[in-house]
Amino acid sequence: MKAALGALFLCLSAAPAQAQDETVPEPPTPVDLRPSTVRFRAETPGLSVRYLTDPVLEDSSGGLVVRSVAESRYAPLCDVPCDRELPQGHVGLAVERGGHLVRFSRPLGIDGPTGVRLRWEDRTDLRIGGVLTIIFGAVIGLTAGVLTAALATDVGVGVGGLVGGGALTVTTTVLGILFALTEDGATFDAVPMPADASGLFSSEWN
Repeated sequence: MKAALGALFLCLSAAPAQAQDETVPEPPTPVDLRPSTVRFRAETPGLSVRYLTDPVLEDSSGGLVVRSVAESRYAPLCDVPCDRELPQGHVGLAVERGGHLVRFSRPLGIDGPTGVRLRWEDRTDLRIGGVLTIIFGAVIGLTAGVLTAALATDVGVGVGGLVGGGALTVTTTVLGILFALTEDGATFDAVPMPADASGLFSSEWN
């Protein structure tokens, strides 16, 4: 009798323990957060990469964007072409050329070996065109206004010529200033690369 009661007690005490063991979830699969190789390449020479390791990300209609911070917050990283080990996650990127810095609003996501193709948009021709627009617009506008006023036999026509010449001068000057102050731009594309060395040394990324 005592043996039967003892066996029954052991069964009852083991049942909750077994049920408790079955409800314990399995531990999550560990995530490898070691730094990953990021390869920077560009067609334009003389580019330098800067980065922001702790960007504040904000949601927008186009996805995540990096909150704007002072240029001094971006630390120098390397001169393109270069390879660097960067922490996995999101970093803010900027590229510099000739003392001009372009900050990217889109963050760079890193979750493994990554190739980054940088493209610099040189707008020197547009700035030169802006200066020429100011010069020739002023010359043409003032000349047209003065000649019209000097040759017109009617006062109204002369005044209209001066007004038209002045308006042309102002318009071309404003447009020229906008063009002349246009800054260079830049874009980047990021693609995952194979984890083995073959991806890092492929002809596309040499």
